[in-house]
Amino acid sequence: MAALSIAWVALLALFGLLALALAVLLRIARRERRRDERDRLRPWIRGLWLQMLAWPAFALATGAAGAPAAALACGMLLGGYVEQGRALERLFVGRPSPAAVRALGPLLVLALMLLPGLDVDPRLTAALPWAAALAAALWFGLRLHLRNARRPSEVERATMVVFAVGAAIAALRLAEIGLTGRAAWTPTALAPIQALALLYVLVAPLLASVGFLLMHQERQRQRLERVAASDPLTATFNRTGFLKHGARVLRRARYMRMPLAAMMIDVDHFKHINDSFGHAAGDAVLTAVARAIEASVRPADLLARYGGDEFALLCAADERQARAIAERIGREVRALRIEWEGQWLRTTLSIGVAQARHDAEETLEQLLREADRQLYAAKLDGRDRSAVALADDD
Repeated sequence: MAALSIAWVALLALFGLLALALAVLLRIARRERRRDERDRLRPWIRGLWLQMLAWPAFALATGAAGAPAAALACGMLLGGYVEQGRALERLFVGRPSPAAVRALGPLLVLALMLLPGLDVDPRLTAALPWAAALAAALWFGLRLHLRNARRPSEVERATMVVFAVGAAIAALRLAEIGLTGRAAWTPTALAPIQALALLYVLVAPLLASVGFLLMHQERQRQRLERVAASDPLTATFNRTGFLKHGARVLRRARYMRMPLAAMMIDVDHFKHINDSFGHAAGDAVLTAVARAIEASVRPADLLARYGGDEFALLCAADERQARAIAERIGREVRALRIEWEGQWLRTTLSIGVAQARHDAEETLEQLLREADRQLYAAKLDGRDRSAVALADDD
C-alpha cells in the first residue's frame, strides 16, 4: 500500500511539473505582441494538453469500457503529436500542413478501434501509443536534424537528444509488448522498461517543451537581428548589417584562399531626380536599382544600401569576373525604365571595384575604402562606368 501511495504521489508530482510548463507557455503566449509568434506557441500548447489527458486515460483504460477509452486516449495522443509537429513546422517553415491532413491519422485510429464488433488485441491497444511516440520522436528529431544539419545550436542538439532517447525508449517498450505480451502495468509492479517508459512519458514532454521554447526565442532573436540589419526601403542589408556580415565573409574568403571583390556603387545624378520629381520618385529609383543589382549577382553575394544613393557589394570573384559583374550591373540599370506619374525615369551607375588581398590582412573597411577610391575615379572619368583597382595598386 505504501509503494502504491509513493508511486501515485510521484506520478502526480511529475504531472504537476508538466502542468507548470503548460502554465509558463500559456503566459508567454499571452504576452506575445505579435500574432504570428502567438500562433507558433499555441499548437505546442494544445499538443501538451492532449498528451496530459491521453496518457492517464490510456493507463486507466480497464474493464468493459477499456477499448473505447483506449481508442480515445490513442486518438488524443496522436492528435497531440500532430499538433506539436505543426508547431515545429510553424517554427522552421512558417506554413503548417492543412488541418484535414493533420487530423487524418487520429481520426483513422479512432474509427478503426471503435468499429462495432471489432475484437482489438490488448497488445495492439498497448502498442499503438508507443508506436505513435516512436514515429513522432523520429520525425521530430529528423526534422530538427535536416533543418540544422550544418550548424545546429546547443539547444537544438539537446532537443534532438531528447527525441532520440524517446525513440529508443518507445522502441524498447514496443519490443517488450511484442516479446513478453506485457501490455498492462500497475504502479506497484513496474518492470524496468515500464518504469523507464513511464519516466519518459512524464519528463520528455517537459524537456522537449523547454527546448521548443528556447528555439522559439532564438528564432525571435534572429528575426529582430534581421530587421535591425535590413534597409526598410530596398530590403537589402543596411550599413551596420553589411559591415557585420561582410567581415565574416572576408575572414572566410581569406581562410579558404578564395577570391573576393568589393564594389561601391553610386546612382548617377540622384540629387537631380530627387529635386525634379520628389523623394518618393527617388525611393522608387533606389528600389528598382537594388532589384537590378540583385538580378545581376548570385544569391550568396552580399548587397547593402550603404547610405543615401550608395550601395556596397561583396562577391566571390577574381579581377576578371569582378569586371564582368560590374559591367553587367551597369547594363541592367542602364536598361531600366521606371514609370513615375506618367513619366519614365532612367539612371546610370558609377562603380568602383577593389580586390581583396589575403596576404595583406586588410580589414573590410580598408577594402571598401579602396573600392570608394575607384568609385571616385569612375565619377571623374564621366560617370556611367566602372573603375577597377589593379592588383599592384597601392
